[in-house]
Amino acid sequence: MVRVAPFFDSRCSFTGDRLSPLLLSVDTLFSSLADSQPTSDDFMICMDSIYNEIVFVLQASAELYIPEFRKNFLKFWWDAELSLLKKSSIETNAV
Repeated sequence: MVRVAPFFDSRCSFTGDRLSPLLLSVDTLFSSLADSQPTSDDFMICMDSIYNEIVFVLQASAELYIPEFRKNFLKFWWDAELSLLKKSSIETNAV
């Protein structure tokens, strides 16, 4: 059995709780397509709304649960000498 970190559980719960209601919107949209002939504008407005809500939920989840670090935060061991070596390696291998 794989144990999942509480962080992962809470992020998934947050996202799932907010995306689940959208399933009803999608079901309603497809039911209306089967039952009638909505205009393409109506369909696109509904799809755009669902898409925007999905993007909003995913962005909110990312802001809450994915930590942000400044550039090179995790490269505390990187220094000027390594930068020069990297630059030299790139120039040497450029063909």
